[in-house]
Amino acid sequence: MRPAEAFSALLVLLLVAPLPAFAQDASAPRATTLQLPAPTVVHALAVAESPSGFVGSVSNVSIIAAPGGTGHVFVDTQPLAQVDAQGSARLAVRVASAVTGIPLQEHDYFFVIRTEAPVIGGPSAGGILTVGTIAALEGWPVNASVMMTGTINPDGGIGPIGGLLEKISAAAAEGATLFLFPEGQEEVAPLTRSGAPQGAPVQVADHCARLPIRCVAVATVEDAVRYVTGHAFEPPAPSGGQVTSADYRALMRPLAENLTQGAHALVADVSQRLDAQSRNLNSQVRQDLTDRLGVATRAVVQADAAFGAAEPRYYTASSRSFQANVQARYVDYVLHLFATLSGGRDAFVRGILDDADQRAQDAAATATQPARSVSHLEGLGAAQERATEAGRSAASARGAYDSGDALAALQWAAQSRERSASVAWWLDIADRASGPGRVLDPVTLNRTARDLIDTARESLVYAQVLLQEEGVNSALLTGTDGAADLLDRAEADLQRGFVPAAVFEAMQAEVRASTALELAGASEALQESKLDRARERAGAAIVSAREAGLEPVLAQSNFEFAGDLTTPEDGLAFYNTARNVARLGRDFFAPASGARLSRFVGFTPAAAQPAGQPPGSAPAATSAGSALAGMAFLVGAVLGVALGVLVAVALRRTPPAPRAPAWPPLPPPPPALAPPPAAPSEEPAQDPPAPPAPRVPPDRNGHGHGWQESGASSLPPASPGPGARPPERPAPQPPRKVPPASPPPDEPSG
Repeated sequence: MRPAEAFSALLVLLLVAPLPAFAQDASAPRATTLQLPAPTVVHALAVAESPSGFVGSVSNVSIIAAPGGTGHVFVDTQPLAQVDAQGSARLAVRVASAVTGIPLQEHDYFFVIRTEAPVIGGPSAGGILTVGTIAALEGWPVNASVMMTGTINPDGGIGPIGGLLEKISAAAAEGATLFLFPEGQEEVAPLTRSGAPQGAPVQVADHCARLPIRCVAVATVEDAVRYVTGHAFEPPAPSGGQVTSADYRALMRPLAENLTQGAHALVADVSQRLDAQSRNLNSQVRQDLTDRLGVATRAVVQADAAFGAAEPRYYTASSRSFQANVQARYVDYVLHLFATLSGGRDAFVRGILDDADQRAQDAAATATQPARSVSHLEGLGAAQERATEAGRSAASARGAYDSGDALAALQWAAQSRERSASVAWWLDIADRASGPGRVLDPVTLNRTARDLIDTARESLVYAQVLLQEEGVNSALLTGTDGAADLLDRAEADLQRGFVPAAVFEAMQAEVRASTALELAGASEALQESKLDRARERAGAAIVSAREAGLEPVLAQSNFEFAGDLTTPEDGLAFYNTARNVARLGRDFFAPASGARLSRFVGFTPAAAQPAGQPPGSAPAATSAGSALAGMAFLVGAVLGVALGVLVAVALRRTPPAPRAPAWPPLPPPPPALAPPPAAPSEEPAQDPPAPPAPRVPPDRNGHGHGWQESGASSLPPASPGPGARPPERPAPQPPRKVPPASPPPDEPSG
C-alpha cells in the first residue's frame, strides 16, 4: 500500500473511532477546575552548613486544608525531603484534627515547602506545621512576625530540637519579633563544625536579648497557637475525679469477685501440696516453686486491696488475680509432673499441651461472632485479643516442648489456659454491656481496622526513624507487646476475621509508638507532667463518651489499671489507650455522609465503596457503561479499517497527484483538568517472653526430656507473671473554641 493510501485509511479510522465516545455514561463526572482556599503561610527554621560553620535558615511553608477531601496528605518540597519531614507533616495533620475536633477525613492537606537547604530533613518543623494546619482548618490569620521551632508529639506536646541558637539568630535576621521554642531548652550549647553541641551552655534568654528578639518557651501546640494566631482553645473540662461509673463497677464486680475467690483457692491448694511434696524435690526445684508461689501470694494480696478499697478497682483486682493464677497453675503442673513416675512424664506433659491447644481452639471459636454495637465491640475485642494470645501461648508451649524445654512448655501452657478462661469473662461483659446502641456496619468496621493499622504502621516507622537518629532504643517499639508485635497481631487478626481485636491491637500499637516518641529524652519532671496531662484527657474523654450515651467499659479498665502502674511509660500508654477507646464511637462510627469522589485523588475513596465491593473497583453501572463504550470503540475501529481499505482501493485506480496535498492540522486535544493553583508553600503488665528454662539432660533410662528429681536442675526463673492487659487513634476530646484572646502574656497559662 502506498503512503497516501495508508494515510487515507488512518484518517478514516480517526474519524470513525471517536464516535463511541457518545456511548459513554452521560452521568460521569466532568472535569472541573479545582477551587482551593487561600494558603496559610508560616516559616520553619532549619540549620544549614556553611563555610563558617552551621547557620540557621528560614523556609517558607504554605499549607492548604481543602474541604471535601478524604484525609490525604500531599507534600511538595524543593529540594527533596527526607522521611522524617514527610512524617512530621502527617503527624501535624493528625494532631491538628485532634486539637480542633475537625475530623481528619473531611479535608485533604497540601504542604508546599521551599528552602535554601540542600535537603529538607528533621522533625523540628513539626510544631509550626501543626500550628499552620490548625490555622488553615479554622481560617485564622497568622502573625508573620512570630516564628517557632520544635517537634510535635502525638499528644500535642512540643518536643526538643537541635541548633536552637542558630535558628533564633536566623529568625531575628528575617525580622521576627517573637520566637517560640520548646520548654525545657532554656539552656543549650552551640553547634560545632561537626554538628554536635559542644562548649559552655548558653542561656537562651541572654542570646535573645543580644539580638534582640523576644523568646518564649512553649510546652504544647495550644500554647503556640495563642501566640501565632491570637486565638485560644479551651482545654477539655476536668473529669471531676470520678471517672469510673457505678454501671462500670457493676459490670466488673462479678468478674473480680469470682477471679479473686478462685485465686485464693488455687494458691491455698498449691501451697499445701508444695509443703507435702517438698521433701521429694531437690533444693533448686523447691526454691523456684516457692518463689513463684510467693509471687502468686503477693498478687492475691494486691487483688484483695484493690477489691476492698474505698473506691473499688475491680479490673485491677481481676488483673492481679489473673497473675496469681498463672504462677500457681505452673507450680501445680510441676508438682504433678514430679509426682508422676519417670516413664509417664512425657505423656503427662503432652496431655497438658493437648489440653491447652483444645482450650485455645474452643475460646477462639466462642469469640468468633459479629460486633452488635460499640459497647459490645469493646468486650468482644478484648475477648478476641485474649483468644489470640491463648493460641500464641499454646503454640509457644508446643515449640518449647519440641525443643526439649519441658518446664518452659508448662509455663506457656499455664499462661494459655488462664488466657483461654478470660475469653469467657470478657464475652459475658460484652453481652451485659451491649445495650440498644447503634448497630455496626461490617464494611465500616473493616475499613476502620484497616485505617488504624495503616496509621499505626506510619507512626511506628516515624518513631523508628527518629529514635534511630537519636541512638535511642525503646522497649515500647520492639519485643513482646511492643508496637511492632501488636501491629503484626492486628494484621493477622484482621485476616482471620477478628476485626474488633484488630481495631484495639492497632490502637495499642499506635499508642506505644507515639509514647516512645513522647518520652524520648524527657526528664523525670516532664514525664510526670505528661502523665498528669494524659490522665486528665483520658478522664475527660470517658466522661464525654458517657454523656453521649456510651459506657466505655474497656476505656475505664485501661484508665483504672494505669493508676496502679509504677512507670511513666506504662501509665502514659494505658491512659492514652483509655482516651482513644473512649473516643472510638464518635471518631470512627459517625453516620456516613454519603459516597463522594475525592477532588484530589483519581479514585473513589474506600469510604465511598458500596458494601461488598472491593476498594478501587468501579460501581456496577459505571462498569457496564465502560464495557459498552469499549464495544462501541471496537466496532468503530473495524468500520474505520474497512472504509480505509475501500478508499485505498479507489486511490490505487486514480493516478497520484503531482505533490501531496497540504493536510490541515489535527484539532487540538480536549482541555485537560486544570491543575490546582500553585499550592501554597510549605503507649503495663505484659506477657513475659518464653521462660529461659534450659533443656534437662536425658535420664539414664533414655527418656526424651530426662526428668530429674535430684541434683542440679535448671528451671525458668520466677517472674511476676503476665497481667490481664486490657486491649487506641482517636483524637483527644474536642475542645470548645474561645473568641480571640488578648495578646498572650510572656508565659502562656496553659
